[in-house]
Amino acid sequence: MLLSAIDGLLLWLVNFYVIAPVAFPWFGMADPVVQFIAHAFFFGTAPGSLLTWRLARR
Repeated sequence: MLLSAIDGLLLWLVNFYVIAPVAFPWFGMADPVVQFIAHAFFFGTAPGSLLTWRLARR
């Protein structure tokens, strides 16, 4: 689960600081703390937990 949270953090860094300034300039107006929490939890920990649970059931 920790690795999936780190994956969410890396996704946030790439999205917020690499892709967004080029593709979506308005994205820079978003609060970075809220974006960090959203990416680390919803795009990292939650899917990682679900994947871990499903693999454990096999």
